[in-house]
Amino acid sequence: MTGQAEEIKARWREVTMSKRTTQKDALEGNGYVSVPLKRTKCGQMELRAAVDGQPASFLVDTGASGTVVDRSSAARWGIDVGSETRSAVGCAGSTQATAVVIGELQVDAMVLHDVPVSVVDLSHPNDALEAIGAARVDGVIGGDLLHETGAVIDYARAELRLVGE
Repeated sequence: MTGQAEEIKARWREVTMSKRTTQKDALEGNGYVSVPLKRTKCGQMELRAAVDGQPASFLVDTGASGTVVDRSSAARWGIDVGSETRSAVGCAGSTQATAVVIGELQVDAMVLHDVPVSVVDLSHPNDALEAIGAARVDGVIGGDLLHETGAVIDYARAELRLVGE
């Protein structure tokens, strides 16, 4: 029975992988670009990007309604956040946020211009990441940007496919 189960699993992998290949080919044939993702130590998906030409690391969070960047990262990138804040609420609670526009966000081959984001203090989640040996992040790509770019996440291949400008 174990041999039969392994044979069924192998066939299932073959069928599902061929479907993902077909999906990937279809998407890339329609202007999508594939962005490699890295699974972090805590199971989240991370991508490398550039904000106004400077390296950045973002978590991809389908449950976050908006894209956010860490206050210290924004300062490092030279983004003027001003002093006007508003309350932002998420699953983890509420915090103060400042609305800014990033001039250029490059995610692999895709370059987005004038990207609205909220600047928040991510020191608490970053401290938690460091406590388990994971790297700090500069921000979180949320549902707003994922929706705008027609995002398709392929968890098995650790790829994010985007279409946009």
